[in-house]
Amino acid sequence: MKAVVIFISIICLFLTRQEENLEDFYFTLSKVKVQAFESVIQHSIVDNLKVRLEGKSNKIPFDDLEVVFTYNTDKGFSNRITGLEQIDDPKLKEILKDLYSGVDVNVIGFFEIWDIFANGRLFSSPKMTESKNHFVIKDEDGILSVELQNEEVIKKLIIEKVDGQIIELLPDFKNTPSGYLLSGYRAKINNGVIKMEVQISYLEGKNYYLPKKVEMSVLTVDKKHEVYFSCTNYKLSFTPSSLE
Repeated sequence: MKAVVIFISIICLFLTRQEENLEDFYFTLSKVKVQAFESVIQHSIVDNLKVRLEGKSNKIPFDDLEVVFTYNTDKGFSNRITGLEQIDDPKLKEILKDLYSGVDVNVIGFFEIWDIFANGRLFSSPKMTESKNHFVIKDEDGILSVELQNEEVIKKLIIEKVDGQIIELLPDFKNTPSGYLLSGYRAKINNGVIKMEVQISYLEGKNYYLPKKVEMSVLTVDKKHEVYFSCTNYKLSFTPSSLE
């Protein structure tokens, strides 16, 4: 009986250490002291429209419009369009708002996934261990069900958002000096109503990695979409301790 108790204690200790140390295996922004960043987004939706309008007379001042993405590890992230205030034509302004809303959906949707890994929600939120290779996180953002391939590699996530959307995610990683880095993923949204394949290339700094180009293949019930966006002109802020 004593031997059984000792064995169970060892297993519980292993699982506790597994949960506590999972972050050690992964790249996170906190690990490299990145507090916030800003980037200008170049999206294929806008690029394709520019090509279609090339040589034609149009009133769209693309050179004056920018999508600026802002990310903060404490305050979240958002997009804003600069230059719209310079457009006097209300109809054109509404058309551009609709156009850039598609950009917003792609960019914010991607960073919602990327943030789970890079900002440590997987590692910092309280976990409920269900088995050796499976744990669940419940917090204000919803529910994460995480399946591990072994004690360190995440094999599958089920993301249940507070708005009722369910995403089944199969992530891919590449190994870096700062830990496993999300390099892409396959996703099914709401039982496969939408399917996605995503590939990520990175801007590499001193032990940090930030998305440089994101390529998406999106399959809906009747159509396949190929879209991409690039993150350019990065401006970074680091935690004060990293500057000492």
